Amino acid sequence: MKKALLVTLLASTLGLGATAVHAESESSDKRGHGYSKHKDGKHHGKRGGKRHGGAHKMQRIAKKLGLTEAQQAEIKTLREAQKEEHKALREEMKAFREKMKALDTSSADYDSQVAALADEKANFERKRFIQKSTARQAFMNVLTEEQRATLKTMKEERKNRRGKRHSK
Repeated sequence: MKKALLVTLLASTLGLGATAVHAESESSDKRGHGYSKHKDGKHHGKRGGKRHGGAHKMQRIAKKLGLTEAQQAEIKTLREAQKEEHKALREEMKAFREKMKALDTSSADYDSQVAALADEKANFERKRFIQKSTARQAFMNVLTEEQRATLKTMKEERKNRRGKRHSK
């Protein structure tokens, strides 16, 4: 009799525990915490699938700056051209990483190989820096003086918001 009572008590405890865990995981999904299925049954990670860049970011900036259709078209053309340049740089960086992986640490001329790769990496970073600067200049040339001032204000506000978040 004692064994039957013990088994029944144990089974009901386990059942209630499993139910509580399941209910908690469902409620955490509804609150947006943790990983869960959201839109269209797809997993979108902890942020719920929000994307913070690319075209969406450009649309928000265009709206805040009050860009004309002509300005938006010109910026879109610039971005497409920059994509191709960036793709070439990514391929170059991929080849560089393969060279790094292929290095033999036991080789007699390992130090000279590392020095040569360091020079190659410096040249790559120089190209990337120049590309970014040229792209920034081209973007800024599309804007009017008022839009540049608005953009500067937006950047300062964003910097201040970041500072407040990181100081906590």
